[in-house]
Amino acid sequence: MKRLNWLFGSVLLVMALTMMPACGEEEDIADTGDSADTADTSDSSGDTADTADSADTADTADSADTADTADSADTGDSVDTGQDCDDPVWKKEDADEDGIPNGVEGCEDRDGDELPNYLDADSDGDGIPDATEAGDDPTNPRNTDTDDTPDYLDRDSDNDGLRDKREKELGTDPLLK
Repeated sequence: MKRLNWLFGSVLLVMALTMMPACGEEEDIADTGDSADTADTSDSSGDTADTADSADTADTADSADTADTADSADTGDSVDTGQDCDDPVWKKEDADEDGIPNGVEGCEDRDGDELPNYLDADSDGDGIPDATEAGDDPTNPRNTDTDDTPDYLDRDSDNDGLRDKREKELGTDPLLK
């Protein structure tokens, strides 16, 4: 009986160890945006560290009560659309017709939806159109909390700890400081 218990315990341990990521290896967790059990602690390079704890913090969860700790992009990666993002004529145009010039929005994909910001009507994925978040002068987009991230790219535009998407759900104005 002792041998059977030892063998069973060993099998469980081996199974658990094979399911865990190796030391220094990041776990690949798909974000569906419909749960609130991971916190996004992105740094300015776009690297993220996901930590599972309570439902009061979330990365892009629809029901998140608090914002991530950084205003950096989810991916910050450029999306290959074949567009020359350095073309001066292209920079002045507005492909997604939100009023913000392509050159201001750029080729990065802020919300990870595989649409570069210049083609994305909601670049930060908060449910508020870029045209609304840009303010009165889209060539110089509004930045409510005066950090380095304009509102159309900022998930918590007023830096009050509630994400814009959650504030919209609660009926509060995410663009008021």
